Amino acid sequence: MSLALCDEKLIIFVTTRKKGARNGLKDFKKHVELLKNDMSSSVTDIPSEAPPEVAAEASIVLKAKHVRCNRAKLGHAKPIIGRNFVFSVSFWQQSLGSCALVVQLPRCQLFSGVYESDGKFYCDFLTPADGIVHEMYYGLGQEFERQAKQDTRFADVRFLGHVNNAEKTEMGHGHVRIRMKMPQNKAQITTKLFRLEDRTALALNSFVAGIQIVPVVAIDYVYVVNGILGFNLLLKEAAVVSKTN
Repeated sequence: MSLALCDEKLIIFVTTRKKGARNGLKDFKKHVELLKNDMSSSVTDIPSEAPPEVAAEASIVLKAKHVRCNRAKLGHAKPIIGRNFVFSVSFWQQSLGSCALVVQLPRCQLFSGVYESDGKFYCDFLTPADGIVHEMYYGLGQEFERQAKQDTRFADVRFLGHVNNAEKTEMGHGHVRIRMKMPQNKAQITTKLFRLEDRTALALNSFVAGIQIVPVVAIDYVYVVNGILGFNLLLKEAAVVSKTN
């Protein structure tokens, strides 16, 4: 599955993981224009309950400024180690139903290269403290916290994001740094890196602090660990912007 970057309100891509997905493609195409119109519809047309979660054949990639946080839905809590839990995440679109939540963020600067913590790999990026990404990030966190608290087991959970100040950087004034997680296949990082101009693939060693990127991130799940609710921005793709652009 490959994502695409563009300047439209949203990008649509189709996967064929399920049997019969080809048959569904014709019906899916009929919904494309409806979906574009749906972006400007009022929030009152959002149903009070999303349908049962299924693996969506069609997914959307939204720009951050078009993410309506109250359309993000948590699935049922699943216990993991100890008294900790994870929730699946879906995003409701009137024309398509329940989809994966995948977001194209605005151009940003990497604060750090790739670093490892407990066998997982991460990187941090800089974003304005009063900007679209910061607003979306905390808006989703507050919405996830609100939904989780509807279950009495999570009545006291608190959302804490992976955000730190950036006062000691050149862009520090008015900026924060937010963590992104790099997807892995065992120890291999699977994030796709490429040049924005021609989509030429880039090696991981080119992913260093200071470069400008246009990230595409997924929010697959929300976790509750020791009473703290959080989620990761999973970096699916990053388009590296040339210094001349």
